[in-house]
Amino acid sequence: MSGEQPTRLIIDFGGSSTTGICSRYGEDAFFFDFDYRDYPPTQTGLEAILGKLDLHPGSGVEIVVTGGRSRDLPDQLTIPSVKHVDEIQAIGCGGLKTSGLSEALVVSLGTGTAMVMARKNENASIVVTHVGGTGLGGGTLMGLGAMLCHVRSFAELESLVEKGDREQVDLLVRDIVGSGIGILPPDLTAANFGRIARNPEHSPRREDLAAGLLNLVGQSVARLASTLA
Repeated sequence: MSGEQPTRLIIDFGGSSTTGICSRYGEDAFFFDFDYRDYPPTQTGLEAILGKLDLHPGSGVEIVVTGGRSRDLPDQLTIPSVKHVDEIQAIGCGGLKTSGLSEALVVSLGTGTAMVMARKNENASIVVTHVGGTGLGGGTLMGLGAMLCHVRSFAELESLVEKGDREQVDLLVRDIVGSGIGILPPDLTAANFGRIARNPEHSPRREDLAAGLLNLVGQSVARLASTLA
């Protein structure tokens, strides 16, 4: 059909997964998340992604790649229209685009966590600056999740978290001083996994360990983000 928008495929070759967004003409965009081992940054990997999404090279598909592993893509590809975008630039511009804001600290919680300051100038161009981050992220969740909870996927970990009680592994402020203190509420975390250290004979359930793990990563990332903001 004349004037149709092309299909746009955006792929993030991350450290733990191959994720992305596909936008087809006349359809809602959809998100995908594949195992990075099955869909590597190679000619074969790109062809596998296109096949999985029922797309065909050379049929008007625009492909944009980013992420740390996208640098491994060979310079010569038989698939046309592959464009590389710097990961930090993608994080900053994508954050403003999806939020509708003109200025924001964008937090990308991937294998590790990157924090990017992005703002629109008067001429509507976007200035992006990497301002910090942490090694805590999805890689931490999956690595410790495998060791502590014996899970192999985030879906498994998430299922455990929903049934867990992080207070069975964390020490709270009230556990130490009996109540809140100053501006600190009584249920604030005083020590992640500190309850286990206080009572080594205490054996929390896998579900409780999962909840404590998610809390450890989530609170640490949020605290750093608020400080940088």
